[in-house]
Amino acid sequence: PLVRTLRMQLNETVSFWVRHGWEVEPISTESSAQALRYAVDTGTRLPMHALASGKALLAAMPPEELDRYFAETKFERFTPSTVGNEAKLRKELEEVRKTGFAYTDEEYSLGIKGIGRVVKMGGEIAGALSVATPKVRLTEALEQRTRDLLQRTAGLLEES
Repeated sequence: PLVRTLRMQLNETVSFWVRHGWEVEPISTESSAQALRYAVDTGTRLPMHALASGKALLAAMPPEELDRYFAETKFERFTPSTVGNEAKLRKELEEVRKTGFAYTDEEYSLGIKGIGRVVKMGGEIAGALSVATPKVRLTEALEQRTRDLLQRTAGLLEES
């Protein structure tokens, strides 16, 4: 219900992702009602490095697990903007740890920007919420509203 509520508040595509090895999978997704939108099917497994939800989850990993991720992962390029090396991704993950939000800018799908936030339940990482918005629609005001609502929604999940 919280994924649907967040989608209704923003009218953008919202998903809750869980980790499977070095991939993420949306277990709940609500697509925007707008004609120009991002869509992802539940059950689809995608690489962590190219998605906001994946980056949020990577940033929450303990250092030794993150080192193993980098040792075992090949950075597939999906678009010219996909992060293609460890040094750049590590720098992004440091920023995610500081701000609490992960971002993508046309890294998996051209024209789509993503914002993600990890969700902890009972002190453990449960998954990540993300919002995918067509780049042409993501104003500074909408980006700030998205962060605020992601923070609030994740907080509601973390309280349950």
